[in-house]
Amino acid sequence: GARGSVDALLNLLFTASRWKDADAATRQKLLAKLVAKVSLFLEILTGFIIAYDGVSALSDYTLSPVGARPTMLSVAKRAMCAYLYFNFLMVRRKKISSLVSTLRGGAVHVPGRILDVLLEPKREMGFEVDSDDEYEDGEDVSSQKKGWKDYASMAFSP
Repeated sequence: GARGSVDALLNLLFTASRWKDADAATRQKLLAKLVAKVSLFLEILTGFIIAYDGVSALSDYTLSPVGARPTMLSVAKRAMCAYLYFNFLMVRRKKISSLVSTLRGGAVHVPGRILDVLLEPKREMGFEVDSDDEYEDGEDVSSQKKGWKDYASMAFSP
């Protein structure tokens, strides 16, 4: 049902091994970290929107003909709002830099996670996977199959 769908989605977000093996307290911590990162990202996005609004108000005032200009009071309000929100973001500067470094470091793993999800979606969602352990001639599968990491290391090795 709905719980299975949510578990499958969260297995994809947090990797099946971390989510499936976690107890309730650990799951709550994982979700809290995810919500904090999303919230901080949305705060930054709001800052960009407010900054754009402040810049557009200033450009409307300076570039419009005298009869079509917005009032100085409305421009001052929008510029003050952008300034105050910028100060708020500067207070949260450490958290923002932490989020950026997490995104940069995590970006290295994104292509591999996407390939894992596309190539073996059941395993990545934490479902039991039935696989043949041997070929017909009796050789071990693990000695024959190569994963994307093996191919990537072969491609980039000197």
